[in-house]
Amino acid sequence: SHIASSFQFQNHHLDFILSKCSHSKSDESLQVKMILQTVVKPHFVEQEELYSSVKGSDLTKENREILASRWQQRN
Repeated sequence: SHIASSFQFQNHHLDFILSKCSHSKSDESLQVKMILQTVVKPHFVEQEELYSSVKGSDLTKENREILASRWQQRN
């Protein structure tokens, strides 16, 4: 689906940023790296899994409700 592929793209982007951060040893880039790895990356991975687990690229009303309930269970 389009949404899942956009999350894949974001994940790929994050990996790129992380690889750039790891070359730099400044405190700032280490902080950024930590935030990306511990907060942002898992969130995108989770989103990608969530969306790709719903079959079909059209998010029908029913599928949206499934997504919403799964999302609430995780939080």
